[in-house]
Amino acid sequence: KRNPDNEQYYAQTSSVGFSGVLFAWLVVSSLESHGICPIPFVQDMCFTTYSWSFMGSTNLNLKFNFGPFVELLLVHFIMPRASFIGHLSGIICGFLFHWRLLPTEIFWNPQVLIPFLLLLHW
Repeated sequence: KRNPDNEQYYAQTSSVGFSGVLFAWLVVSSLESHGICPIPFVQDMCFTTYSWSFMGSTNLNLKFNFGPFVELLLVHFIMPRASFIGHLSGIICGFLFHWRLLPTEIFWNPQVLIPFLLLLHW
């Protein structure tokens, strides 16, 4: 039987947070803007968004920004027990979403749509 007062119980318990989704939206917002400053009061740490035309096509334009990776390392340095893999997965999903490599029909799934609508209503 697990005792919640025991420290080993918490060490063996897994949890999933919302911060991976926030990292994904951080990537999307950084790619939609001209740059991002991970530390607002340090203007020397701003990162610009780079844009590459793929095979000379203006329709396929890939954008990239190093800012979310710097924030990932900063969060991991400040909070070493935070989920590095979860945050990195959020960053990767943010890039895939912005580059339109994720299928958009997954966002019409009720498990995604209902909480989103509840957040909008709130």
